[in-house]
Amino acid sequence: MTVLRGLFAIALLMLLASCASLSKDECLNADWHTIGFGDGTQGLAAGQIDEHRQACAKYGIAPDLEAYLAGRDQGLAQYCRTDNAWRIGVSGGQLNSVCPPELEGPFQDAWSAGHGLWSRRDALNQVESDIQSHHNQIEKIDKRITKKSADLIADDTEKEERIRLLAEIKDLNDRKNRLKVELVDLAAEREARAADLSAYEANVSSNY
Repeated sequence: MTVLRGLFAIALLMLLASCASLSKDECLNADWHTIGFGDGTQGLAAGQIDEHRQACAKYGIAPDLEAYLAGRDQGLAQYCRTDNAWRIGVSGGQLNSVCPPELEGPFQDAWSAGHGLWSRRDALNQVESDIQSHHNQIEKIDKRITKKSADLIADDTEKEERIRLLAEIKDLNDRKNRLKVELVDLAAEREARAADLSAYEANVSSNY
């Protein structure tokens, strides 16, 4: 396949990804080899041509099945590369089971390695997010405590109101203390997940 055809296939691939079916102009001017190549690089099943057939039938156009399948086979050769499986896994994407048997095993292994990295990064990011959320909650609680403490000592605050404020301040402090305890656990979890991620990266980096 020429470089020009490859570039056109990529452009067509982006277009098809945003459209439910081929347009009239695309059907009338279809290069079925290139369309097949684009579908193959996306890992689409051979049945995808049925959607193209239905889209073009209204314009009296029938797909060139031989050209389409030949292009799709070339596209699958790109999709089924282990480096592509790794990229899909690292991005958190899922695989389509379209690869020939001789490529399926290495393809799945590469995806699993990449997905393992993604899941560890995601887990660490979640802990970081939880830690930040706890800090934000503590900050908001401190502001509420400050406001209620000011109301508590105000000259015009009634006795009953002072009692209520004292109870609310106690509840806020209790909640803040619980968040601080949870932060200790989250910090330990962050350290463990960071170590796990670092070890995993070191283990797979030499392979992909």
